[in-house]
Amino acid sequence: MLDLGGGTGKVIAIHFFNETAMNWTYVDHCPAMAAEFRRNLHGHPLGRGSQIVVDDMNRALGQLEAHSYDVVMLSLVLSSMPEPPDFGALRRLLRPGGSLIVTDINPGYTRDKPLHKVWVDGAVVALRTTPVDPFEVIRQASMAGLRVAEQKTIGDASIYYSFLLVFTLD
Repeated sequence: MLDLGGGTGKVIAIHFFNETAMNWTYVDHCPAMAAEFRRNLHGHPLGRGSQIVVDDMNRALGQLEAHSYDVVMLSLVLSSMPEPPDFGALRRLLRPGGSLIVTDINPGYTRDKPLHKVWVDGAVVALRTTPVDPFEVIRQASMAGLRVAEQKTIGDASIYYSFLLVFTLD
């Protein structure tokens, strides 16, 4: 598993903390988030099979081994990035049969509420988010040779909170 922009780990990684056979590579550019992730992971089996990389995501993508991940995940991170990742680099990291999972906030919600609050080191930190158009994500991923395997919204049918896209190799 490659968790890009993993933050504190309380959204996704926490569900795997007790896994003993999983290798988890965590990448986040924020040292405070990585420190919080380490604290949350401490004493759990996943910690023994984890690699933590504190670096700019786009720079880290070029340094990771090609075709080495069954799952690459971008969960609630695109809306906090100044520019989208290189989907070609993401594709290069997937093993045959692997999946790229992208989930982010409804662009309308992000437009209306651009500040996302997160607890780090006992203090609230606000992160400014920008809207992410799921159709633009699909376009960029498709141009990189990825195809949509699943697409859905998360939340109420009339007002959804976030979207989920799953891509596989074309």
